[in-house]
Amino acid sequence: MPSKRPSTTPLEAASGGKKSKGSPAASGHKKKVAGTGLKFPLGNTATSCSEKLFAWLIHPVTVEQFFEEYWEKKPLHVKRPDARDYYSGVWTKAMAEKTLAKHECRFGESVNFARVEDGAKVMHNGEEGEKATVEYMQERFEEGVSCQFMQPQRFSKPCHALMERLENYFGTLWGANSYLTPANSVGFAPHYDDVEVFMLQTEGSKRWRLYDSPDDDGPLPMDYSRDYTEEELALPYFDEVIEQGDLLYIPRGTVHFGCVSPGGYSHHLTVSTYYHNSWGELLQNLLIPGALAKAMKEDVAFREGVPVNWMRYMGRLMAPVTVETAAREAGEDEDNASDDDATAEEEDDSSMAVEEEVEKVARVPPQGETQAEPEALMRARKAFKGHVKELIAKLSEYVDEDDAADQTAVDFIALRTPPAPRAGETKTHGPSPAAQGNLLVRWRNPAWVRVAVESDVETMESTTLIFHCADNKMSQHMMSDDASKRTPGTLEISGVDKVAALSEMYRVWPDWVDMQKLGQGLTTSLWEEGVVQTKAPPEGM
Repeated sequence: MPSKRPSTTPLEAASGGKKSKGSPAASGHKKKVAGTGLKFPLGNTATSCSEKLFAWLIHPVTVEQFFEEYWEKKPLHVKRPDARDYYSGVWTKAMAEKTLAKHECRFGESVNFARVEDGAKVMHNGEEGEKATVEYMQERFEEGVSCQFMQPQRFSKPCHALMERLENYFGTLWGANSYLTPANSVGFAPHYDDVEVFMLQTEGSKRWRLYDSPDDDGPLPMDYSRDYTEEELALPYFDEVIEQGDLLYIPRGTVHFGCVSPGGYSHHLTVSTYYHNSWGELLQNLLIPGALAKAMKEDVAFREGVPVNWMRYMGRLMAPVTVETAAREAGEDEDNASDDDATAEEEDDSSMAVEEEVEKVARVPPQGETQAEPEALMRARKAFKGHVKELIAKLSEYVDEDDAADQTAVDFIALRTPPAPRAGETKTHGPSPAAQGNLLVRWRNPAWVRVAVESDVETMESTTLIFHCADNKMSQHMMSDDASKRTPGTLEISGVDKVAALSEMYRVWPDWVDMQKLGQGLTTSLWEEGVVQTKAPPEGM
């Protein structure tokens, strides 16, 4: 039940070429988001708006092609020789300077200054916690020091709009960092990240080299790498200049190294996502603690005691020591792996044999009383491992995928961006339901809201919970100082009487629902929270 507290392949290049009629970036259907200053293609609904934004981001590669060919697989370089101003409305050097002048941007929190010297990254920040200034940035820039601006969406309406729509579309957190690098300079050493990275070259150009990792980390690593030296790396499999207006996408785990040629400078915005958003993390929500706790409560097999003195034969150093028994154990493991397709009858027989062996294991004398033969230890070890596998298989019966999805969604809602301004919307989002009883209602954006049901295991009473991000603070987005303490906006309703109507609002969106299905009180509460729109019904309804 969700809680209220958030818990190598050669690189391919796609040339933009001439704009094609009807394509997301070339159709001329570019609306300017009111109050943001950011231009990108928008639809008439929040969903199409977010999807079209991502299509615009990677154009002319289609969304379908991107996910089939590139996502988590290989890098992508989108070239736009005819659209050098493609990302100019998102975040620029001038915007960064204006932000430094207007806001309290502190060293180590909002900005970092660094340069690679003798193959290692050297920080050039002022005193930690002090406010960075435009003058400081300009002085360091003249000295060949790069400036990293962290999470500019906290200060920039265009970046806020970009992050909010990407989070709507992907259903997970997105972050941003910008990098301003002077001519003939290197700001950061070669490394790889633990996120999916999209580099938007907003100004100037930068030479990027991509490498295979010298460490045996495998694809899609869970953590970012150490800094590498160039001597550690093999020849790059990609070495190209990313020009203004271009996009470079690199999957997590791609070692990358950028430098600026003499006579120019580079400014690019990196937007990234899928930090710890893998099947493994989802399984953590599935299995720990919910499924295991439920299994222990309902199935006595999970409450039975482990064999007496089982640590005598389990553990890396307690495994059989003779060459013969070790080889036999390895062979038995292989045999077990090859028996996955055995018939149900054979599996039942095997299960009974394991249970019998486990009972024998419990009678093995403690160490020191009798020296057991390696063969006996081998049998005990095999039985123990078999029983563990059997319990793990049974555990799947207690997995609640929907509960894990709700918990993950609530955590996301608590930490994601608040709503960005929408073109044509008013602050009131329609007439007040408190004053009119005959209205139509819909979510402003379903991606901002999560509805779940909580059941009290003791009283068996149910509560409907409505979580939303309308109260989230943009100044905290992707800042980790108090992330574990943040909670989403929450409305509680006793019982489950409104679940059907709330579900209908998701199902038919962007169509409208009769307010009477929710009731005037709930509709008014949702309207006051800023998560629904209302309108008068057509005449005659």
